[in-house]
Amino acid sequence: MYSVRTFLITLALSLVLFGTVAYFATGFVMDIVYPDEEEIVQPDHAPGDLTGDVNARGTVNLLLVCTDQFVYRPSPGGAVESQFNQLADAELKEHDTSIVFLTLVSFNSTTRQVMVTALPRNLLVTASGQEIDLDTAYYFTQKELYGLGSDYFVRSISALLGIQVDYTGYVDIDDYVDVADNLGGLTVEIPEDIESLGITAGEKKLTSNQLYRILMQAEYDDPLNEVRLLTSQCKAILDRITDTAHEDSVYADFERISKVLHTDFTKAQLTEYKDLFFSYRKYQVQMPIAIGQYIASGDELYFRPDRSTTQNLFKQYK
Repeated sequence: MYSVRTFLITLALSLVLFGTVAYFATGFVMDIVYPDEEEIVQPDHAPGDLTGDVNARGTVNLLLVCTDQFVYRPSPGGAVESQFNQLADAELKEHDTSIVFLTLVSFNSTTRQVMVTALPRNLLVTASGQEIDLDTAYYFTQKELYGLGSDYFVRSISALLGIQVDYTGYVDIDDYVDVADNLGGLTVEIPEDIESLGITAGEKKLTSNQLYRILMQAEYDDPLNEVRLLTSQCKAILDRITDTAHEDSVYADFERISKVLHTDFTKAQLTEYKDLFFSYRKYQVQMPIAIGQYIASGDELYFRPDRSTTQNLFKQYK
């Protein structure tokens, strides 16, 4: 497909997920399931420590889209790409944005849970009766091509997971990775050895440079390990930015990041959900991943999700 890298959009998820991340950085069909793939559940706290803040109420779902810019280069082709060419050969040369990753975080005061998940960057969605990748879907929505409105990209993620995205944030990869150094290193669970980068499996404290190289260059024997790593690094940031110190400075932090971020999350929403966000440490963290199968098309590998099975998995977090 026309994968590539780059676009300068700035943002992040709510203050907690995208807001504080950017502050420190200053810096989404078909059938077939992995029969052995199960939900990853990671209770982050003792069962008895699930009371949460007495003031925390409600549910909010936050989508973070990390992007990068690229230069258009024709690729060798494949079934998926050929379908895309039938849709938009002329517009392709203006396609200048690549999705590096998507993460979704859901806070739920009723279940006292926080759900953290990532979606494969090579996820396939449908538009105008054709199967296309995330980069193309994002481009079509930005240009409002083929009857796809500006909200199609986010709606496609909501439709896949069966979870309504409440607020969306966009951040450029170069700004995003700075969070690692500004937090004094980011401790992430690496699911397998990444020989090309000289990084071994296990818990590793990453610098910004290492995080960038993993997010942009890593190749995996098991492609689902990329999704597991993306989910892990999202959780790692939440672990660090939900402490008392950040709660105390949350409004000042929001003022700073609002100058450099693009999001539909406002100060009014921050006030509404602040107690919920900072109940994170008292809630149980769940880390499910979308169900589907990887398919090859030309030189590219794409993830074709099983929508109904994925929705059944995620409905418990709504």
